[in-house]
Amino acid sequence: MQREEKNSISGIWKDKPMGKIKTLLFALTPGAAFILAQSVILLCFDSACLMISMVLARLGGSPSGFLQVMAREGSYLVGIIGDGIFLILGFVWLRRQFLYPEKEKAPYPLGAQAMLFLLVSGAALQFATDVLLTLAQVFLPGLMESYMQVMESLGMGAPTVCSLVYTVVFAPVAEELAFRGLTLGILLRGKFSFWTANAIQALLFALIHGNLVQGAYAFAAGLLFGCLLRRYGSLKAPVFCHFVVNLSGVLMGMLPFGFPGLAVSAVLLTAAALLLKYAEERK
Repeated sequence: MQREEKNSISGIWKDKPMGKIKTLLFALTPGAAFILAQSVILLCFDSACLMISMVLARLGGSPSGFLQVMAREGSYLVGIIGDGIFLILGFVWLRRQFLYPEKEKAPYPLGAQAMLFLLVSGAALQFATDVLLTLAQVFLPGLMESYMQVMESLGMGAPTVCSLVYTVVFAPVAEELAFRGLTLGILLRGKFSFWTANAIQALLFALIHGNLVQGAYAFAAGLLFGCLLRRYGSLKAPVFCHFVVNLSGVLMGMLPFGFPGLAVSAVLLTAAALLLKYAEERK
């Protein structure tokens, strides 16, 4: 009897690591699907543009003008279409599996006070990130050079309609669905602790950004967004905060902020966010 019990316990310990590994591998699928959707659209995009330009030429239109617009806005259109496809599939997946705990189990309601906290927190995160990036330009100019090229290619200094729609609308919703809605939910259902699951999803979120600088602050943002999902029990919370972060980044790229103004704004916004958090917890 004792031997059977010992073998049973031994079997549990053998199964547990395998179960964790399977869960971890399954948690990679939302991010993989997110990247795949973008990749498929990217592969088809040039051929689709060429076909459309040929149709325009036959109809007496201006294919050269169309191709110029596509060369300027193509990367954003790829992102919008790819994110749109992922959103359709991802929301079906999320609704079918309902991966995150019910809203009534969340510690705090997602009301007006919470939305104000999310608004201020998102702005604080963006200002604090810009302070650190400004310092990095001074102390790590080589590292920042490639990062600045990426930002320019994304049109952060001179946004267009397509870049705004992608950066401010589609990217926050699709990324939150992939990493906080699905990846974090899969890990939690697989009995990972919240903090381990949150760190894993934040790391995966950082990796998809493809460069060290973006990855570093994406990891920090991913940790925050995961905590917001836990705090309010709704994907709307990190989506809204992510929206504020991206919108703040676009606006700051258009406005001439000096370093002192950035630093003071970051401190004030962070203090305001902490006060709002404290007030919410005192209720």
